[in-house]
Amino acid sequence: MGLDRIGTFRAKVTETAISKTAVKGLPQFVVRALLTEVYDPKEEAWFDYTDFNAEVTAYACLYGVSKKTNELAPTLSYDQIVKAFDWDGASLAELATADFVDREIQFRIGDNTYEKATTPYQVDWIDTYDADPVHQLRKLDTAEVAALDAQFSALAKGGKKAVSAKAGATKAPAKVTKKATAPKTDVAAEKPLTAAEKKAASRAKSERIKAANIAEATGTPVLTPAAPGESVPLPEAKESLTKAEAWDAIQSIKDPDIDNGTVEELWNAAIAEVCGEGVIKHKDVTGEQWYQIKEIVVADCGKF
Repeated sequence: MGLDRIGTFRAKVTETAISKTAVKGLPQFVVRALLTEVYDPKEEAWFDYTDFNAEVTAYACLYGVSKKTNELAPTLSYDQIVKAFDWDGASLAELATADFVDREIQFRIGDNTYEKATTPYQVDWIDTYDADPVHQLRKLDTAEVAALDAQFSALAKGGKKAVSAKAGATKAPAKVTKKATAPKTDVAAEKPLTAAEKKAASRAKSERIKAANIAEATGTPVLTPAAPGESVPLPEAKESLTKAEAWDAIQSIKDPDIDNGTVEELWNAAIAEVCGEGVIKHKDVTGEQWYQIKEIVVADCGKF
């Protein structure tokens, strides 16, 4: 039958390899695994999924360009592989030669909205087999919070101190007692809040661009930077990219908490911002503009 839904799955590894990304040649860890269980958030239970004979492949880019330093740095995918495969993070050679066959892990699978995609789904997150299947907001570590506190605490007006709620006991994963059935429209896991906020922001941004262009338009839209109301200048075009290269670059370093539907919204808004609302023939977009579009989208949905 094969994979028939998005959601959180447990899986058994059948093959792994080290390869390079197509655009930048960055190292990525490729994991092929057979899905064995699916989590139903309404039932709060795992269900057997082996009857579907679904094998999927995950591509985890291990390094990307940090927006903070503009230098290569480990990605969130790197952290996932360290955790899920007990990798020390130091040697790609050891990762390439290690035998992970039959290792049990967890996949978070979402829709694949890439226009040239050959499969309808993609792996958005990799975790340990017994990880909590209920998706939680990604939090900054202690050092990062301390840095923000030092930077912004002086601006605060004061008020009551935050009080922590009493911690509850962690619920152990439930045993598999049922077989998975045909998918329902509400089986998919809830979308992370950050993704929803990104999506709303991208739509609002697109509407602002559209309104500005309608006010300024005197004829057919031309391929010039639009949105005169935006105070942030367009990124400098440091190189020329094709449309496919720009999209692949975004996919390789996007935050896995952000779904591809949101990325597509940001992509369309960025095209309007760089080229002008109403641009339909993407073949008329220049290589430098595709680079600017890529930079704008990555700034909104990158891993860093």
